[in-house]
Amino acid sequence: MDQCEPVGFECYNGDRVVQRHQYLIEQLELEAHPEGGYYKRVYESCARVTTKDHQDRACLSSIYYLLHGACYSSFHRLDADEQWHYYEGTTSLFLHMISPEGHYQIKQLNPKCQQYQMVVPAHYW
Repeated sequence: MDQCEPVGFECYNGDRVVQRHQYLIEQLELEAHPEGGYYKRVYESCARVTTKDHQDRACLSSIYYLLHGACYSSFHRLDADEQWHYYEGTTSLFLHMISPEGHYQIKQLNPKCQQYQMVVPAHYW
């Protein structure tokens, strides 16, 4: 069977049992992300914009991004808004943010709280 059939935190993948995160990495063809975790770009708009620092970029892009266990996304300053989605997992995802004015806040993504997505604005850390 090619489908992932959950057995606790394990899945059957063909004729072998793998951890759920490993199954997703393989099936979605995710690669190691330079800031931590795993990712795959799934969309990039043909429409282009020029940033304040005169860089050309797509006006919209989307990636799958996976964090598991002790994985984390390294703290970094955003040059564009980022929308985070929570699809599955056993724990909450905490997003630590510092505004350009230096105000710290933490947001929690968690299906138990019915908070499945949020946007981190550009220029936040």
